[in-house]
Amino acid sequence: MVSNIVLAKTEENLGFRGPLNYIQSKLLEHVLSVEIEKITSGDMKIIINSYGAKALRSGIVKSVVADGRNLNIDGMSISKIHMATITENNRLDVSNLKHIKILTDILAEYSIELTNDDIKTILESKEYKREIAKINSKMSPIFRIQGVDIYCQFDRLFIKLLIKSDMLGGMMFNVRISTNIYSDGYRSGLYDIKFNKKLKMGLSDDILYIIDKLNPVNFVIKDLDHAKVNTAIKKVYVVDDKIQIFGTIKVYKD
Repeated sequence: MVSNIVLAKTEENLGFRGPLNYIQSKLLEHVLSVEIEKITSGDMKIIINSYGAKALRSGIVKSVVADGRNLNIDGMSISKIHMATITENNRLDVSNLKHIKILTDILAEYSIELTNDDIKTILESKEYKREIAKINSKMSPIFRIQGVDIYCQFDRLFIKLLIKSDMLGGMMFNVRISTNIYSDGYRSGLYDIKFNKKLKMGLSDDILYIIDKLNPVNFVIKDLDHAKVNTAIKKVYVVDDKIQIFGTIKVYKD
């Protein structure tokens, strides 16, 4: 649900309010694509900058800026998101307002802020639980993850695992991992990984093998992707008790 849409005012825009409101909402749906379709709650403010009414009638838009707060996408919360198009002269086919088509690829920059409360919703999402099930299937009988908690503190990411090793007679282990986050330009990974204690039978190496799959950042970004939308992570940081993500999102022309 988009609760707040704002049109950037220009003199050229005056006198074209009816169709403009419809076009801006349709453009927003295209530019943000699956993101907007999945939003079920929260507040999203949209500003569309045009070259004027004549250009907009021709389907030419200068830029779109979006600011969201406390959004919920497929059950995963995002406290803050900001998006702004990089490309100018974004062209649309507006001959049929019910079926607007994108005539040029649209590239935007985004920033996302995740809090510890947001991370908890990611861990409870269907996608994350499905990934845990895959890990358990792959790593059994060496170990199986029985519980996971992830939070940010002191500029680092902490992962707490409750694991069970059938190979060691069903022994249970509490594992606490301290790590940091990086980006390879497309997705996020973990580095500077430290265990709170040495584990038996080389379990530390086995956990390191799957540790990147527990990274909550990739689940949010993956959920933004779509058949015609490609999202990349350019930079990611843990700052105090929050994760800050910066990247690009590309919407391909129809």
